[in-house]
Parts: sequence; structure tokens; C-alpha cells
Amino acid sequence: PGPNSTGGARAVRIVVRVGDRRLDVWAAGSPARRLALRQAGEIVWVEGQVRAPSPLRARRLALRHVEGTMSVERVIDWSPGSALARSTNRLRSVLATGARVLQPVDRSVYLGLVIGDDREQPGSLVDDFRRSGLGHLNAVSGQNVAFVLAAAMPLLRRCRPLPRWMLTMAFLGWFAVLTRLEPSVLRATFMAALGATAFALGRSASPLRLLSLTVTALVLIDPFLVHSVGFWMSVSATLGIVLWSGPVTAAVRGPRWIVLPLSVSLAAQVGVAPIAWWVFGREAALALPMNLLAGPCAALIMTLGLPAGVLAGLLPAPAAAVLHGPTVIAVRLLRSIAGLGAAGDLAALRPVATLAGLAVVGWALRRDRRRLPRPHVGPSVGPAHGPHAGRFAP
Repeated sequence: PGPNSTGGARAVRIVVRVGDRRLDVWAAGSPARRLALRQAGEIVWVEGQVRAPSPLRARRLALRHVEGTMSVERVIDWSPGSALARSTNRLRSVLATGARVLQPVDRSVYLGLVIGDDREQPGSLVDDFRRSGLGHLNAVSGQNVAFVLAAAMPLLRRCRPLPRWMLTMAFLGWFAVLTRLEPSVLRATFMAALGATAFALGRSASPLRLLSLTVTALVLIDPFLVHSVGFWMSVSATLGIVLWSGPVTAAVRGPRWIVLPLSVSLAAQVGVAPIAWWVFGREAALALPMNLLAGPCAALIMTLGLPAGVLAGLLPAPAAAVLHGPTVIAVRLLRSIAGLGAAGDLAALRPVATLAGLAVVGWALRRDRRRLPRPHVGPSVGPAHGPHAGRFAP
């Protein structure tokens, strides 16, 4: 059994796997203190009572593939688990050790964005990020996969095709386990793996086809993903980018360094708008400008903060503080942007912002269609007589 989540100082709640069953485990007192130290993939031996959940709770637990509950009476022993679990847990521990030089709120933002550990984030901070349209930066997301792959690309490009593909697959799988298999990371990882496989085979695959295959495969593997709001948001944002970022980029004039991120952010916001209104009853009024401002900060934290965090975890505290200097600046800028967006999230502006985004995308699509070359109509090169006589072909 491997616990994959912890919480609370007085009580601990984790999920363990016993054979083919997953149990929702609660512990208090001494067992809680011992279990709070464990990480995903580690093996624990415990004694306790297993019970069937209530009908109402059973439905909620089923979405997490949990079949029963357990109250722990005694923790007997533990072991570090598989080599994969040991490697990912070791890196998470090193990053957490290096982040101890940061202030608590800064540390919670950093660890949440880099490895998805958002347990220490205060509710007010989470609310600011959501109201400013930056909720995807509270924790690890599919965006992390893109940044990490970009950072690894210089190494991958030096490899021959087959070793490059094998290293890419291993790297994607390892990173997914490191970030605890979040739904958005699963979507991005699987999509990247399909794209890398198509490239290795010398085939072209459109982003829309890759997304369709990814969603189909993941839902077949884990049907309960259809209940995950994070999965909905990730897929809808990606679909918006795939369908509309190109036309918006072509329709809007200006420097490419600002037009491209503007188009991607706008397409993603329009893509998630239906789900945001349906699930949360709103969409952030200033999501587009806030995402443009927050993008460089998030990129710096994900690309520079990860290697700097590893080195910081291996060095004394004074050196760790120096290494995390740029990270602290980026994190605090990100927090300020989130606070600014939350302050400007006026209820009256939310539907206006959504309608404006839809209008811009509609205008870009209409303009894109007008710019397509019209087909040339001329006489067919077919025979002058018979069934094709008089037929015209483009």
C-alpha cells in the first residue's frame, strides 16, 4: 500500500492500496504523526478496522477508485517502495528542503507550481488565484510538461532517434509520477508521448487528432476522469488553443512576442469559459491580462526554479537563499498579479469579458475564412464526351 496524500496536524487522511483495493484511511495521535511522514509509493504495515462507507460517501470515494474506509490503530513499519517511488520522493524531499529558506506563503506557491504540493497554501491565496484566472498556477498543470520538455530539449536533440524517443517516454512517465499523476499532467503527458511517437515514426499528427486520441485513451483507462473538473478544464483549454489560437494570431497585428501569448491565452480562456460558468458560476473578469502578466513569472519558476531548487536542497541555507533569489522575486510578482486580478474581478465585468473574448475569436475565424484562397474553377481535363462532358473541376 502506498499513501498518496496527507493532511492536517491532528489527524491524517491518506489513501492506501491493499492488493487490488484502495482504502480511505484516517489516523489520529501517534499513528497520524508516523503516517504524516510517509510519501506516495512507500509501503506501510498498519493495523486497523476496515468498514464499508455510507452510500453517500461511497459515491464520492468511487471517483477516486476507493472502495472502503479504514481507521488506523497502529503503524507497525514501513519501507521506501520501488526505485521509481524512491527517486521521485527523494527529489520532492530535496526540493522541499531547499524551499525551507522561503517564507511559508512563498514556499507554498513555489512547491505547488513545481511539483503540485499545494497543501500549505492558505485559502485566501487560492481564492486570489482563482478570481484572477490563474487557478491553473496554484498547482502543477499541463503547462509544466511543456516547460520541462523545453528545458530537456538540448539534451534530447543530441540523441539519435530511437534513444531520443526512449528517453522522452521515460522522462514523461517519471515527471508524471513526480507530480502525482494530476489529471491535467496526465493529459499533457499522454499527448506529448503520442506526438513524440508520431515524430519518431515519421508521421504527421495534427494537434486536434492528438488531443482526441489522448482523451479517448485516458477515459478508457480511467473512466472516472469524466468526473474530474481539472481534466475538463485542461482538455477544454487545450481544445481552445488548438482550434482558435492560429486564427487569432493571424488576424491580430503586432509584434509576435506579444501577439502569440495573447492569442494562446485568449483561446484558452474562451475554451474553458463554458465549464467555468457551469461549474463555478463565473469566469475571472481579468483572466486574459493577468495570464499575460503571470506567464513570464510562471515560466521562470518552472524552468529555473526546479534546477535551482535541487541545488538549494543540497547546499547550506545561506547558499540556498542566494539560489532561490530569482525564484522569490518571481513568486512574489506572481502573488501580486493574482492579488491585482482578484481586486479587479468585478461581477459586472465577468460576462462582458467572456462575451468580448467570444467576439474576438468569432471575428478572427471570420477573417481567417475570408483570407483563404478561393478555389479556381476551370474546365476539366477529363474527356470531352461521355458522363464527364461539361463537368467542371477545381
